[in-house]
Amino acid sequence: MLNELYKLSKTIDDMEINAITWHREYKELPKATEKAPCFRIRISNEGSITSIDKLAQDLVPVLRKYGNNQASFPAFNIKPLYRLISNESTREDNWLKSMKKLDNSLNAIVNKFKKSLSDEVCDESITVQHLIEATQSLTKRGFRIALEEYVADAILQGKSDLIKIWEFQGKDNKNPEEDMGDNISIILDLAEWQKYGTVASDKTTMWINQALNKGTAMSDLMQVNADPDAFGEGYDMNADSEPMPDVKLPFLGPATLRSMFRGQPCQTRYNKLEDKSYPVSKLIRDTTKKALEWIASPLNKHITWIMADVDEIIFTYPSKLPKIPLEFTSIFGDTSDTERISDESRFTTQSTNFIKSFQNQPPDEKPEHIQVFSIKKMDKKRRKVVLSRNMTPDSYIDAAQKWMRGCENLPPIKIVALNIPFPLDVAKIINTVWTRDGRQSTTKRMHAYQGVEFMLDMDCDFMDYYMSILTSNIFGLISFIADNRHDAKKYKEINYHSKKIANVMAVVGLLLYRHGSLKEVYMNESAFLVGQMLKAADELHALYGKIVRNDVPSSLVGASMLVTMADMPIRAFGQLLTRMSPYLTWAKSYQHQNIADEGKESWRVRWLLGSFEKITSQLHKVLEESVRFNDYEKAQFFIGYMAAFPKRDDTKAVTTEGESENE
Repeated sequence: MLNELYKLSKTIDDMEINAITWHREYKELPKATEKAPCFRIRISNEGSITSIDKLAQDLVPVLRKYGNNQASFPAFNIKPLYRLISNESTREDNWLKSMKKLDNSLNAIVNKFKKSLSDEVCDESITVQHLIEATQSLTKRGFRIALEEYVADAILQGKSDLIKIWEFQGKDNKNPEEDMGDNISIILDLAEWQKYGTVASDKTTMWINQALNKGTAMSDLMQVNADPDAFGEGYDMNADSEPMPDVKLPFLGPATLRSMFRGQPCQTRYNKLEDKSYPVSKLIRDTTKKALEWIASPLNKHITWIMADVDEIIFTYPSKLPKIPLEFTSIFGDTSDTERISDESRFTTQSTNFIKSFQNQPPDEKPEHIQVFSIKKMDKKRRKVVLSRNMTPDSYIDAAQKWMRGCENLPPIKIVALNIPFPLDVAKIINTVWTRDGRQSTTKRMHAYQGVEFMLDMDCDFMDYYMSILTSNIFGLISFIADNRHDAKKYKEINYHSKKIANVMAVVGLLLYRHGSLKEVYMNESAFLVGQMLKAADELHALYGKIVRNDVPSSLVGASMLVTMADMPIRAFGQLLTRMSPYLTWAKSYQHQNIADEGKESWRVRWLLGSFEKITSQLHKVLEESVRFNDYEKAQFFIGYMAAFPKRDDTKAVTTEGESENE
């Protein structure tokens, strides 16, 4: 992750973007909800608690706390004062185990916080100084005593929301040290806020961050310059090791810039542990941390980042940022964008708009390259860069244009309209397993970010793998369509799934395109023609049923042979001709009867018979005993069965001949 963020930090500096550099020990508060609020505790200089109230939920994300998981200030977590045991009707003290951690937050961390601030004097510094003095007074008197007195009195006065601070219902069968209740988030503030100002505000928060950064800047400059780090900056190899900073990412939680866990084998390969294995100075740590915080900002959603999946984020940024922001991520899609799912032309619209907007940028604002990378949540603690590409703008735009051409690499298919899915949709499309009754289940063999990788990488190593998954998963879909396309009632099921079917066919066309199989070529090859032959057989069989039996058979000849034909076409070829013999005999007679009744037209039979005979004649010459379709040929076979027949030269009342009415 460091390499991608180092380049981004240079872009931010070059473009003079005023991104906030949050101090490495000044961290966000836990998210507040109605059930788990953040309580503000106002304290006086005399060491008493004057009020406790809930902070507004939209204020909590603005605030921060100094410290770590062991202790922090002015915000920290506490436990309920007492633990109730129902079967004994007793109340136990619940703070015995947490007193040490609380003492650190009110003593050691406060002193460290005070020393870390710069000496600047302003309204905010006076506010913070008074809070430190009030906290020290409260500590001498006893925070536990003051809190218990206030909460007990407040509950008697009817403030029921403070009961969660007073007590919680314990579990009778658990050890008290393992059953202490949920954390309660609190932040200390001044009772005399009208005189000295308030700590729980964005203005004071920003000043504290600035003061902390200034206070540590001089110590950073004191690093020994004789030993350059991995990026050429000065690095003190003898300094005490400290963890890499982390950044809280949207939906993924905290992500550490680089793992330095000494238990990993790579840490011992060169006999260098933790930060010594890949030295990174404090300057680089801070600038890369700032870069990740900036690019992952909620304000930059759809501009520099989008959700790829519930556990993946895609980031995109150019080497130069235009004055008017461009949505560089717009060509990938967004799994949280529900509007995109219902808009069939969204990819074409968004990519076309992006390309036009980019091309209209002034020459001095156009970037030299565009960086794309994806961070995936591997488990509860680990976050990993799973995709990283550095591209020129021309190749970036070319990838979008080739994506459109690939999805359009299909002949006309009457049962669905052409649709171009977003790259982030492709994994879901490929992973979907269809059954013969139209039901679907999902596997996890392709990840969402790999759709973006597939779009950007013309030589994707996994293309054969994706085609193998797809052809296996959609065989049931082809059978589902074959079983339902000639029944008016069942055909509604195909209409219901038409958008999903359109997406499947687009990905099939795309994979063939990337393989080098263009529709102008594969439509004349044996696999496609076999599909067309089975379709022609089904159309003839269906017409025979309508005209002769007044009912379409539940199982058509071509549909019943899909599996056999895809597996060993030469053997199935002979079986098909044998089974089609009675219907072909009927068609040869019926085609000349000049019947024009709707649904019973003799010209339609003549067209289908001619198409079937023409295709079988072609296939008889090219099919060999050893022929067995590979995955790409199976895809062509599927398309052949789905595709409309070629147009007649002497088109009559329809533009595409031989199609059933339901198509």
